[in-house]
Amino acid sequence: MYIISWVLNKFFLILSLLIAVIIHEYSHGWLAEKLGDSTARDAGRLTFNPLPHIDPVGTIIFPVSVLIISNSTVPLGWAKPVPINPYNLNNPQMDMVKISLAGPLSNFFIATMAALLLRLGGILPENIFTLASNTSISNPFIIFLTYLIFINLLLGIFNLIPIPPLDGSNVLEIYLPRKIDQWYKKTEPYSIVLILVLFFLFDGLNKIIFPLMGLILKLYSIH
Repeated sequence: MYIISWVLNKFFLILSLLIAVIIHEYSHGWLAEKLGDSTARDAGRLTFNPLPHIDPVGTIIFPVSVLIISNSTVPLGWAKPVPINPYNLNNPQMDMVKISLAGPLSNFFIATMAALLLRLGGILPENIFTLASNTSISNPFIIFLTYLIFINLLLGIFNLIPIPPLDGSNVLEIYLPRKIDQWYKKTEPYSIVLILVLFFLFDGLNKIIFPLMGLILKLYSIH
């Protein structure tokens, strides 16, 4: 029985991660097309197939490094950025902000819908930190909803961090003075180093992401 529960946990963990990543990237491309740019569709990225969205560093190397170095079970990472040509957009600067926010907002939407379903089952979403680490849960639906909430909140908040190539960097860029923006763009080749420093040296997972997730979960759990 333990083996079955363990397999179900891992299956729903991977399934939830794939759903979160695919919807995240699809949302970027979908909104870009609505705003005048069909580059994502032309590149074959407006698809629910996870393979075109896999980034070797963000989807494989970084998550594996997190699992090994931090001895964590948290699948933290990102997918290949959807190609967007801002020159095709009606209002390039503001449209790029909207497109960048579409990904994280889609993750928050999925998490919210899953939280509502979990509450209909009589479980408060603020308990998912315990549920996500409990391999003995026998109800597959609860396991699935738990991981949907956990991973979508995790990825939504993570991608809002203003370090390239994360979505938060695109939002921050348009509000920076030109000189600072030019310096900021030069940090992109070192982005993976900056992200690793944030999470391993400064313990960003426990000091930034989990506390913010906790606040959102409390909102989901208000009576």
